[in-house]
Amino acid sequence: VKLRYQRLGQDVAPAQTWRGARVGQGSSVAGSHEAVQAGVQRMEMAVKKPLGMRLSQVEGRGLYVEEVTAGGNAAKAGIKVGDRVYGSSEVPDYASGTSFDRGTTYMAVYKRSSSYGLEKFLSNVQAAGDKIIVGLERAPEGRAFMEQMRARERLGAVDSALSAKVMQKLLGPDVVEGAEVIPAPSTGRALKINIDLLSFSAKRALIAKNYDKAESLYQRCIQLDPFDGRGWLGLANMFSKKKIFPKAREYLIGGLSRNDQNPFLLQALGVLEQRVGNMEQARSRFEQATRADPNHAASWVSLGKLEERFRRINKARQCYALAAKVDPKNYYAWHCLAVLEEGQDNIEIARVLFRKCAEINPNNAAVWQSWGTMERRLGNVDYARGLYKKGLEANPKNTWVLQGLAVLEWGKGNVDEAKSLFEKAIRLRPDDGGVYQAYATCMRKQKRVSEARRIFREGVKQAKEHSPLYQAWALMEADLGQTARARDLFQQGVWDVARGRSLHTIWQAWGLFEAKNGNLDMAREYLAKAVDSARKPAPSYVAWATLEEKIGRVARARQLFEKAVAEEPDNDSLWGSYEAFVKRHNGAVSDEASKLYQRRVVAEIKKNVENRAVTESLPSTTDVDQSVEGNEELVIGQPLFWSESPTLTPKEA
Repeated sequence: VKLRYQRLGQDVAPAQTWRGARVGQGSSVAGSHEAVQAGVQRMEMAVKKPLGMRLSQVEGRGLYVEEVTAGGNAAKAGIKVGDRVYGSSEVPDYASGTSFDRGTTYMAVYKRSSSYGLEKFLSNVQAAGDKIIVGLERAPEGRAFMEQMRARERLGAVDSALSAKVMQKLLGPDVVEGAEVIPAPSTGRALKINIDLLSFSAKRALIAKNYDKAESLYQRCIQLDPFDGRGWLGLANMFSKKKIFPKAREYLIGGLSRNDQNPFLLQALGVLEQRVGNMEQARSRFEQATRADPNHAASWVSLGKLEERFRRINKARQCYALAAKVDPKNYYAWHCLAVLEEGQDNIEIARVLFRKCAEINPNNAAVWQSWGTMERRLGNVDYARGLYKKGLEANPKNTWVLQGLAVLEWGKGNVDEAKSLFEKAIRLRPDDGGVYQAYATCMRKQKRVSEARRIFREGVKQAKEHSPLYQAWALMEADLGQTARARDLFQQGVWDVARGRSLHTIWQAWGLFEAKNGNLDMAREYLAKAVDSARKPAPSYVAWATLEEKIGRVARARQLFEKAVAEEPDNDSLWGSYEAFVKRHNGAVSDEASKLYQRRVVAEIKKNVENRAVTESLPSTTDVDQSVEGNEELVIGQPLFWSESPTLTPKEA
């Protein structure tokens, strides 16, 4: 892409200020002067055919890029919505991939626009047969101007009769009972309020799992206004629920082709990519969303969850903190922070954060459940019980809260009460595999094997893809000496879970089971499958290396550790396991241990550098919305940024 600047001639108002400089001989306008208005760029781009963009004539201004196809050649070349086209090396047509608003031809638009300052084609610029050289003018207000034009087209110009027709025919009489049609002042298109009603009705249909109706309503929403992202997002969510991911991606990209800076669509596409295992693409989309709108808290939270999954704790903490900064009432951001700090054993900070989250939204049962589970694990049983009960007050039907309270009561010997809670959770959500697993495990601890089997059997029937159920049941049978039954359960789990995220846990458990029974070749085969099917294979590598070490194959164990650190060089727990292995076999002060320690330090330095780079690339607290309620400030970039908060005992919290 060659950048060049030239005088705009009649387009330039006398009051505007310009500065000039010579252009190199390689330019088609050599010998003229560069002309640069503050913030305005002029450039030529060589774009392959088909271009993949839509142009729109703007009265009194010329041709503007109205939309750019995501992933198309125009997008790859760097053309953006809002760029003004002032010329090209040839006349593009539909065959070249360029379309025009209202179906007009390029020449017709050119002729109508020429009197408004559209310059002549760059006839002295040549391009290869498969390319077109496009002359563009880019200014900060270009995109804003196009958005204003779209808004005027959406909101302007319908009469009362057309608005009523839209309401009755497009939306249907059952969209919102008793809703009134709001007429526009003149003739033209339907008002935005009708899109709101249509989207509302589609959401209701989607919640009710009436997919046909939801799809029809969202399609009407797109027809009514393709630049409104809600229709595209709704269809993508619907197909994601049905696990038709290619179709979901198609709709998200379609929406982004109309508005490539929509943070909701970018964040949703990132979630989709993460769900199908494309982690780098997911991170890229989340980062795009935060750049498009630094105040979009959901994008920061999604990016933080992804970083936390990869154990980049400082990055995750930074993202959650920014989400809480831009949206102090976003209780989910505070919740994620609390869970992260709990995982780092910063218990007092986690308590403060859980309390903050509960103050923002006391009706959020998930917060009470997480907080109660933390206190239960710390041994604060009575306090945890009180938190669980607050969660049930917020939502009596939350099965996670019921499960946590049931486990607590079982541990205190209140078996009948615990059983009642488990049964209630199963009635409320019969496909929740975690409830069956916890219930059966409690029965097994009480040596009530037949009841445990009954619960496991019902669980795998209702929640076939919940891999821990098969794993727990098979291991119970193995402990009882039922090896054949255990193998059958492992195999059934592999078939039912298929390509699920946690399939590797079944392979790993099965491999260790076979090793325990002396079938080493089979054990290695299953552990290799665990490594191959895991997105983060380090735990499976460590389990395999530990097995090889136990049977005396130290060299093979070392090879497996090396493969693991090559896969996950920023996994601190993995390095710790590898160091312990080396010290056992080479000595704590050996050269091997020293070299491995140095490698670990280098990996940590690299990770810290990456963290610092990401921190510096994130918007500062002055770049985001400063309208934070209250006096609380987040100190971004420090691990313990609530260090000034009071230390609370469980009772005080």
